[in-house]
Amino acid sequence: MRTTTLLIIFISFFAGYSQEVSKNIQIISEDDVPFEILEIQEDLYPFNLVSEWQLHRENRNIDSAPLRYIGTIAKDGNSKSSASYSPEGMLLFKSEIILPVTIPQDINLDIKKKHPKFKIQSAELITLTFPRKEIYWINLLNEGMLQYVFYDASSKEIQKKDLPMELLILFR
Repeated sequence: MRTTTLLIIFISFFAGYSQEVSKNIQIISEDDVPFEILEIQEDLYPFNLVSEWQLHRENRNIDSAPLRYIGTIAKDGNSKSSASYSPEGMLLFKSEIILPVTIPQDINLDIKKKHPKFKIQSAELITLTFPRKEIYWINLLNEGMLQYVFYDASSKEIQKKDLPMELLILFR
């Protein structure tokens, strides 16, 4: 009983500090993607096949409004890039998984200073379309606890609440 109580307290404590990306994303077939989006995807990546299409909805209900479509391209079998589109077919942003060693040195130093117990698990370079802006999305890990940090191209940290709306919808 005591072990169960301690486990519940432990899980409750860390659940409040962990961060989670939306689970309202489902894998869909290419047939379910609007034609306009398929055309733009072909223009952006003419020689790459989409390995997976995803649909991000407002909530898990099948009838809920689509927020965006995501086309993912696998390169070399594992590293990925993706493009996110509005339901109307406008490119919202492109995302590319990057190696931690390619993160700018200023960002690495800031992470080590602010989060000394965390290690970089993965990173993405996100390029927003309108206005054009680059954001580093870095996943940090410490003893099973995941934390996201965001930086702009000039190595300034961006708080989650200050992210552009195109990225905030990922947390719905």
